[in-house]
Amino acid sequence: RSGRARRLLVIGQIALSMALLVGAGLVVRSLLNAGDIDLGFEPDNALLASVDLDMKGYEEAEGRQFQDELRERLGALPGVRAVGLGLTIPLNFSMSQNWIIPEDYEIPEGRQAPAIETSAVSEDYFAAMGIPVLKGRTFQASDNEDAPPVIVVNEAFANRFWSGEDPIGKTAISGDREYEVVGLVATVKHMTLGEPPLPNFYRALRQDYSGSVYIHVRTDDDPAAMLATVRNEIRAMDPALPVADLQIMRDALGIAMLPVRLATMVVAGFATVALALAAIGLYGVIAFWVSRSKHEIGVRMALGARAVDVMTELMRRGLVLTAIGLGLGLVGGLALSTLMSAVLYDVSTLDTIAYFGAAILLTAVALLAIYLPSRKATKVDPVIALRQE
Repeated sequence: RSGRARRLLVIGQIALSMALLVGAGLVVRSLLNAGDIDLGFEPDNALLASVDLDMKGYEEAEGRQFQDELRERLGALPGVRAVGLGLTIPLNFSMSQNWIIPEDYEIPEGRQAPAIETSAVSEDYFAAMGIPVLKGRTFQASDNEDAPPVIVVNEAFANRFWSGEDPIGKTAISGDREYEVVGLVATVKHMTLGEPPLPNFYRALRQDYSGSVYIHVRTDDDPAAMLATVRNEIRAMDPALPVADLQIMRDALGIAMLPVRLATMVVAGFATVALALAAIGLYGVIAFWVSRSKHEIGVRMALGARAVDVMTELMRRGLVLTAIGLGLGLVGGLALSTLMSAVLYDVSTLDTIAYFGAAILLTAVALLAIYLPSRKATKVDPVIALRQE
């Protein structure tokens, strides 16, 4: 009975190792693929900062003048390609929602108007963020508080509410305003890397003023070299104004990568421990068989059995346990990958590379753990083994 319990324990260790190795392989491949996901904007060669003029006590007129002068000063710096202002940062959990009723859209009975992600941005924001403009125009300086309200919508917005139609010139009601759509831009990832295309609309900052804004600066070269310069320009305008979130855009996206990075660390850590336990368990079981079978091995070798025959028999026993454990581990890996689907980006839960990679790695470790005590068994002297018995 104790022998059966040991074998079952080793099978369980191998199965657990296989499941965790599959999970680790999936999240590692997901982490590698995350860098290739189309974000809808270009995070390279860009930096950002934030200022809050409202908290500093700026009146709206003063704040508008400050923002215009700030964009002019930063835009005149050597190496700066575009400067834009916006209320939020994509993939930084800083988005906001407003209800909106697009033209020709009927609200289902008993439902409310859809709440859609939105942000107020300045002219040149899309150029600074590297968001492609697909149709129409973006905001201009003339889109101010005295001009008719306008919005720019993303491709997902147009596909949801005006599928197959030209969105330019369409209208939508939000709050107490009726907006005209003047531009269509690419869909940006809002909250997570793995989210489906979500509708979004942009309002003109000159028409929906806010003193708390993010400053987006696109540069020709390494944006890190511009961080100090941007801080100095803001301080030159107001030495007492705090400058927050000053960083390159890639660093600001780190929070979006956090779930998959944490999953990688946790699952890889558990997989490493489980793999070590499985190897130790296999080694221990085979070593125990060798110690308990010295008399049998001695008799076999005394009767002419070759060393390779003895090793083959012991390795066969270990590989049977390994095969059973791998089979159970595959089922466990499928279950684990389903639970982890929320942190997998552009990777199928049935990814063959992850499964085959885990199986090959575990089999290699198992072979080594089985080989070492099996090889030791071939060194048994038949005469000594028989005398000891």
